[in-house]
Amino acid sequence: MPEQRHFIRKMREELGVESGKKKIQPYLYAFVGKYDKMSLELLAEGTALSMVSNASWLFVRLRSKISSTTDKKNAHFYYLSRKLKEKFPQDILFLSFDVDTLVILCKDEESKNRVQSHFHSIEEEQSV
Repeated sequence: MPEQRHFIRKMREELGVESGKKKIQPYLYAFVGKYDKMSLELLAEGTALSMVSNASWLFVRLRSKISSTTDKKNAHFYYLSRKLKEKFPQDILFLSFDVDTLVILCKDEESKNRVQSHFHSIEEEQSV
């Protein structure tokens, strides 16, 4: 078993964490995200979609059935945002999230409609 210091140093190198950085949670999410096999459909379950008309913004709010801890919501949104960027690389210009809402800026109205219709199709599958 390696010494604890050696293990920590090796993990920091693997994750790309800067020396002395204490908050490493985003690095862990990125690391797990490389190897995660969750589908976009699974990640998007339990969300509600709203939008502002005549704008290319979408706001996706996490429904309460998803675990209520902030860390789990952050991890969930991290994976969801990553999968959305993979599925809609030409449509999404900006994507961010806070405690319970994913914010998406789409390239144009057509792009917004593509992303929005994807969420609607997931909602329809869940209601069947």
